[in-house]
Amino acid sequence: MYPQPNVFYPMPQNLPPVAPPKPRRAYSGFDSVFAWISFLFAFLFCQALPAGEHPTGAFLLVLLMFAAAFVILRVKKLPLSRACLFTAISSLLVSIAPILNDSAFLIDFSLSYSLCGYCYFLYAAFGNRIETGFSDYVCVDFFKLLFVLPFCSFAEIFRALSSKNAKRTSAVLLKALIGVGIAVVPAVLVFVFLSYDDGFQSLMARIFSFDYESVQRAFVSLLFTVPVAMYGFGLYSSCEWGVLREKMSLENCRRGLEKAKILPPLTALVAVLPTLFLYAVYFVSQWDYYVSGFTGVLPDGFSYAEYARRGFFELCAVSVINLLLIVGIAFFLRRRSFGSSVFLKVVSVVFCACTLVLISTAVAKLWMYISFYGLTQKRIFALWLMVLIALVFLVIALGQFVSKLKVAALSLLLFAVLFSALALCNVNALCARYNADRYLSGEVEVLDLTAMKELGDSAVPSLVRVSNEMDAEKAPEVKLAIDSYLTLCAKRLQSEHTTLFSFSVPSSQARAALSDFSLPD
Repeated sequence: MYPQPNVFYPMPQNLPPVAPPKPRRAYSGFDSVFAWISFLFAFLFCQALPAGEHPTGAFLLVLLMFAAAFVILRVKKLPLSRACLFTAISSLLVSIAPILNDSAFLIDFSLSYSLCGYCYFLYAAFGNRIETGFSDYVCVDFFKLLFVLPFCSFAEIFRALSSKNAKRTSAVLLKALIGVGIAVVPAVLVFVFLSYDDGFQSLMARIFSFDYESVQRAFVSLLFTVPVAMYGFGLYSSCEWGVLREKMSLENCRRGLEKAKILPPLTALVAVLPTLFLYAVYFVSQWDYYVSGFTGVLPDGFSYAEYARRGFFELCAVSVINLLLIVGIAFFLRRRSFGSSVFLKVVSVVFCACTLVLISTAVAKLWMYISFYGLTQKRIFALWLMVLIALVFLVIALGQFVSKLKVAALSLLLFAVLFSALALCNVNALCARYNADRYLSGEVEVLDLTAMKELGDSAVPSLVRVSNEMDAEKAPEVKLAIDSYLTLCAKRLQSEHTTLFSFSVPSSQARAALSDFSLPD
């Protein structure tokens, strides 16, 4: 049957509300320019890897990216919060680390730190943080901006390039490219005529050097340019348009955390008691072994190296397990009574205390090892890691008594400060100076030349000082070995073809030290 005319049919009741359609993203000409710049940054990023071979290039890349970000905020008329300023300052400071260091681990980690800071800078500037201010939700923010938002808008870079405004921008860029093409002819002629000057020719050769390896690197970089640019512009587009801003709001996150608290206190108590019992037995049975680290007396049957290394990786694993237990109990424990809150505080403090005891003994053992054998890069990293772990667990323990303390945010801040200090201090040069000072002062009788060689160019100035100040008659073999190694370093540095982008402070200081050193024939 067909519906009768002029008959009123009531609407069905209790229908779910219809969500309004999401506004289609409209990209401006400025956004299309940034899309083109994203391709450029992606290519430069691929070219800068590994950062140890192009330290100045890695620094300039981070500097250009933050400069572009500041221009974006200026055009969009967005204010800079304190979180944005701190992130920018910290990231730009750490980006200098590749120039100051020759440690491959620190250089790569410093570049990763600076790029993560750049991503958080954009994320916070567009107002996407779950909670403003000094918040514990910063960990969720980092997970969201690094692993979720870029892929929510992964292909938006092509829409930004194909929009109506982008076509006008592409026309402007085409005109600019035509101007560049016209400028090539007079620039090449001027370059040819000015090449009579040796200084100018040498400078241009250092800035622009082309060989088969450079062409091959450029081709490989082009292969990864598109996905890297899609990731970078995807993050920018998601931040600008507030993707997941409502779904991952502060209220929704708090509601989700409350729903996750399903673990009864009795279950949590039974889960942690066996681990606490093992800690008690372990500390009682190994008391004399751990006390030896504080007294400076080496236990029987151990060498200094074995005593310091024994249990270090196990300590790191135990610290991670303790941290997971504390976070897991705090995250899932049901807190409907005063007793459950007291139980959480007691368990957290006990696990923190056990971890701090283990770390203190490990630091004592490592320091005894350093006092006997000297410093190396790995020993500095191990000491830094244990200090960081100890401070984090101290913050966790303090947070059980100070309810307003932002434990996660403060822990992340401590990591940022400690890593910035580590990245900017040139660990290799510090180790070389420490070992050289102890050898020249007579505190140690043997200089570990193998360990000094592992420090790279940063050890050359200290080895030059040792060769000049040591008593050659007392240790002629050491003098000969040092001079032979310095001769090889001088020949290597003279044969290396350096460019502006491969400049580093350790190599420059090594060349300066060797220029004033009379090498043997």
